[in-house]
Amino acid sequence: MVDTQQLYQKIGNLPDSLLSQVADYVDFLIVRNDISANDVIPDWQIKETEKRIQQIENGEMELISWDDAKTKIFKK
Repeated sequence: MVDTQQLYQKIGNLPDSLLSQVADYVDFLIVRNDISANDVIPDWQIKETEKRIQQIENGEMELISWDDAKTKIFKK
């Protein structure tokens, strides 16, 4: 497993143009899974995050703001 500090370091190395979108996704995972900064993130979540970062960098994923995502998620 990779701990949260390693994940934050990987995210911190992203270009500024992608940082806010990825940070919003990570914030969503933290809120959704009630993760604290001292918890260990499971491998499957790390792999999914890395996959999505790659998709964002390749322009394969449409990005929306965290506020728009929250509205859509909690509207259901």
